[in-house]
Amino acid sequence: MFVNGETSQLRNITCGVPQGSVLGPLLFLIYINDLPNISKILNFYLFADDTNIYFEAETPEKLEWVINKELKELHTWLIVNRLSLNIDKTNFVVFHPYNKPLKHNITLKIQKKAITQKNSIKYLGIMIDSGLTWQLHIDSLSKKISRSIGLIYKIKTFVSKSILRMLYYSLIFSHLSYAIEVWGSADTTYLNRLLILQKRAVRILSHLNIRIRPDEYLSIPSDPLFFSMEILKIHDIFKFRIVKFIFNCLIKNIPPNFNCWFNLTYNIHNYNTRSKYVDIGQQIKTRSLFVPFARTTHYGLKLTKVLGSKIWNTLPSLIRVENSTLKIFLTKTKNYLIEQYEH
Repeated sequence: MFVNGETSQLRNITCGVPQGSVLGPLLFLIYINDLPNISKILNFYLFADDTNIYFEAETPEKLEWVINKELKELHTWLIVNRLSLNIDKTNFVVFHPYNKPLKHNITLKIQKKAITQKNSIKYLGIMIDSGLTWQLHIDSLSKKISRSIGLIYKIKTFVSKSILRMLYYSLIFSHLSYAIEVWGSADTTYLNRLLILQKRAVRILSHLNIRIRPDEYLSIPSDPLFFSMEILKIHDIFKFRIVKFIFNCLIKNIPPNFNCWFNLTYNIHNYNTRSKYVDIGQQIKTRSLFVPFARTTHYGLKLTKVLGSKIWNTLPSLIRVENSTLKIFLTKTKNYLIEQYEH
């Protein structure tokens, strides 16, 4: 290194790789690849240098005892591999029913230092709260979309309608659709906040040359605008992405972990029920999904395996045919959803 006319002495690098190198990320992944092997009961989720550990237990006391025991093994692994953990940036969330507060304060420690407990955590761009209500994620999403709508409103008189449509999909739709399969089952109360913002956006997109205040856009009917511009509402974006996920599961075009998530009704039993399948002629049969039993209303009925199967079964028979391609299936599904809007 050369600084202020002085050159430092050369030293050999005996550990680590240069920051920003091409091989750096790959070598790092290889280096920490054996981390999940330190425990047989914890579930590790690794994404680059972002490591998450998941464990579930019947009681908070058991959870606290097991995690603290396993964290000792993690600390040993870090020492052996010459890695340091930033405790200040490490935190944990206890997931529990939102209407049942914890009666026991959980304390987790690593290297004799307490880990900070939080009510929510941001993971891969999604805010996950302790009650899995997705309220915090939708709050954050609403702020981003509101700013984008303000930008579109200011420039709408200076650009063409096609450019405004492109801005909608890049600045608004991209946020609405990101990982919506995960958080799209949130309560309607929260999702309606996003729907209101969507309505405001399509009203702005469709009135390029009209001088009108932002608050007056609320009086303009939105359904015909969604229909004419072929833009899906937030609830239908969720349905569209869920059935796309299910279609890929059925044709095994998805990671093997999801291959057994959905079962066709005629594979579950041999009874002649109306939901087993529908023959629509020319030896073409539609696919109906078996809906698993769900024990709880707030969580069980919103599981992708349960809610997704119900959404799939509501699609018309001609869309759920067995010999359809993904492209044809998605086109028919989007057209069907848009046709439901008043126009």
